[in-house]
Amino acid sequence: MITADYISTNGDCIFACQNAAGTTFNTSVTQYFGLSGSLVSGQSTETNAQVTVNTAFQFSQLTCNVTSNGITNASTINLRANSGNAGPAVSITGSTTGIFNDNTDTYSAATTDAMNYRVVTASAGTSMKVAFIAVWGNSAVQVTPVTKYKHFRNIPHMKPPFTPNLDIGNQYVKFG
Repeated sequence: MITADYISTNGDCIFACQNAAGTTFNTSVTQYFGLSGSLVSGQSTETNAQVTVNTAFQFSQLTCNVTSNGITNASTINLRANSGNAGPAVSITGSTTGIFNDNTDTYSAATTDAMNYRVVTASAGTSMKVAFIAVWGNSAVQVTPVTKYKHFRNIPHMKPPFTPNLDIGNQYVKFG
């Protein structure tokens, strides 16, 4: 397994919901999702999807990936705060796929704001499939980076000949 850690020193982060297979939305649907986690199943009641941010954030760059789209009119995805539109919004052109992004609007969330995404589909056509919804956040909190080390792998007491290996971040270095 290969993993990567993202450590921001200037308060940047990404809040994303995703479903690798894509989540299907039929016409005339309104669904709500939390700021991060699964996009597999939404909520029909907004308060069930809301999360309190607990830190003041500046939200921007609302983005989604539409992988198929049989809805013929425009659908929308909004960032929501306290059950109202927060500013960043994406308009998904009817019968169009790809990455959609709002690179203009921002929202400054207070520490008590209840945040979520809202997906609203148009009434004409069949359905659309969305793989992810994400928004960029900045808390303006300065973080000191912490370096993490993985301990050397202990090799059991062995009689020669043996070939010790060093496990460094899932990359093996062979000695000898």
